[in-house]
Amino acid sequence: MAIKLKGKTPDQPVEMPPQPMKTGGGVILKEKEIEERIMQVEPYIPQFVNMTRPLQIIPEHELEKYEKVRKQNFDHFQRFQGKYVNILEGLELHTNVFTSSEQEDIVEVFFLEREMGRAGRLRRRTYFEPRKWKRGEGRVTIQYDCCYNFTKNKEGNPPRIIRHDEVDPLPSFIKRTIKRLVTWHILPADCIPNSCIVNIYEAGDYIPPHIDHHDFARPFCTISFINKCNIMFGIEIQIIGDGEFQGSVEIPLPVGSVLILMGNNTDVAKHCIPGVQYLRVSITLRMMNEDKVPFRFRPDPEIENLQPFEL
Repeated sequence: MAIKLKGKTPDQPVEMPPQPMKTGGGVILKEKEIEERIMQVEPYIPQFVNMTRPLQIIPEHELEKYEKVRKQNFDHFQRFQGKYVNILEGLELHTNVFTSSEQEDIVEVFFLEREMGRAGRLRRRTYFEPRKWKRGEGRVTIQYDCCYNFTKNKEGNPPRIIRHDEVDPLPSFIKRTIKRLVTWHILPADCIPNSCIVNIYEAGDYIPPHIDHHDFARPFCTISFINKCNIMFGIEIQIIGDGEFQGSVEIPLPVGSVLILMGNNTDVAKHCIPGVQYLRVSITLRMMNEDKVPFRFRPDPEIENLQPFEL
């Protein structure tokens, strides 16, 4: 970090104090003038010095919440390419990450955003609510900072991040959520999410089996609100009917939980959300790969340099 010199730029040389005056009787220094010059010049710090920020100690009011968080890992071995592998390797479930009141506040904002989307007050690609023509097809999606095209669209574009479309930036409540996950060591500081999709499910809505696109880095996470549901994994997942699937293993997602996906569970196994029984809201947070970000995307300084607390 460069320190500005008063009245100068870092590229200009530092003016040195006047040189001693030599006389026949020795060296006579203009002590008062030298002292005044020294007071005007701040210490010079080269630009290449790495001024890294120390880890911050977690505040006491957050530590009390953090200590209630519980983490669970999973194992489920299945034959893949001639050998048995743990298809759930890398999967983590963190519970008690948000208090009940925090969840209520977040959910309230979700529904305000939905009303803004219905009123046309969000950018065109931010809000999508399909015509509910059959059971399970009514899931509302709200996307921030990137628009991901889930299926081949009318223009023939395959599933991917659409780089030329604009959506609304991450709202403050999403950035606060990201801050908690990174500072509490739930998400790594080298994979800070910079995009978000909110899903609002009515009873019967579902997400079909898929592997998340590699336009997004690993790990990523999904957070559950209002009502619990199950997520299903399997190298192959059979579609039985609308919202009905048969896979290898199902894992319950409690309300307020954060599921971290990485490793085999994102790249070997597929996953899906079977038809939910009740109203549910989820947030999925992902970091876009650098060469896939929208053309007008700008990193957010509020979140790009987050550091985990020293615990």
